[in-house]
Amino acid sequence: MEKGVISVVMACSLVLLAGCMYGEGERETLEEGDSGYQIDSYQTDVKTAVTLALDQFAELSSSKSIEVLYEYKPIHEEKMLFRSLINNHLFGTNRPTAEIIKARNERKREFEKLLAEAQDEYDITVTEEEVTAYIEEMVDPHYFEEQEEYAAALGITVTELNHQFDRDLYYFDVLADKLLFARAAAGQFE
Repeated sequence: MEKGVISVVMACSLVLLAGCMYGEGERETLEEGDSGYQIDSYQTDVKTAVTLALDQFAELSSSKSIEVLYEYKPIHEEKMLFRSLINNHLFGTNRPTAEIIKARNERKREFEKLLAEAQDEYDITVTEEEVTAYIEEMVDPHYFEEQEEYAAALGITVTELNHQFDRDLYYFDVLADKLLFARAAAGQFE
């Protein structure tokens, strides 16, 4: 029984991670190649998408500085906006800026609701050690060419991307795992 629950948790975590990394509503296809899995629906290369998103972010952000993107906070509105802008360029969706901001605000509310449920209903917290362990066990061992391109476009290493820049994503993976176990223990899935 415990192995089945762990499998469900892992699957849900990967779905949450993919949704966070790759945006709202876009559909991508992963294909296995010689160098790992690759997303085959890009309309532009990662470096160009990051460059365009950084320029657009500088225009839209209240801070007017991309340095804010390198700060860590579990709910990082600016990074949510930046990731949505990248996705808009990567996948050629040409979504209007107002729609991207609206989707970012909805995602922020969903994360706040998830965080509140975890804390208020189940007294769940996530430690930095848990996030680091998750990254080391679940993220670091896997290679994605796009991840390397993304890190290079940001001017950081893949390790910095995983452990610092995308840490907010993995915080919510750990939170979602713990919340799923708590819900299962409370009998919500019977």
